[in-house]
Amino acid sequence: MAKIDYPPILRPGIHVMTLDQIRDTFVAPLREATPRLRMFSLFDQWVARLRQLNVTGTLWLDGSFVTRKPDPGDLDCVLWNPSFTGPISEESKIEVRTMTDYASAKALYGIDLYIATPLPNRKMASEAYWRGIFGFQHDGRSAKGFVELKI
Repeated sequence: MAKIDYPPILRPGIHVMTLDQIRDTFVAPLREATPRLRMFSLFDQWVARLRQLNVTGTLWLDGSFVTRKPDPGDLDCVLWNPSFTGPISEESKIEVRTMTDYASAKALYGIDLYIATPLPNRKMASEAYWRGIFGFQHDGRSAKGFVELKI
């Protein structure tokens, strides 16, 4: 059975946003946004903690969260080239590994997380792959937008 595509909120393309803009676009204007608010709150905590641990990278956000689906199940996310901005303790490295582990991110934060660290000669191909996944509805023909967030 094919997945139902809910109307996208964003026009096609990549939309660079802040956390406040994400909340204002995908949570605040939608009626009965309690599941979205809970999902956004967990995502906000996840991003804030990564920032506290001096993790940098670029996040691409997609999934039913960026559509008009009333009760999205998770927030689809690709974390591009995560790195540390300075020295980090072994304990903090372990915490970051846990936070960016697929199963842990899903269970603790409701994030369907993928990590992308392509080699320079594969960067364009990797980005094209994810643009194809995130930039279209499930029918593979209807273009939609997704979000980019810097951490």
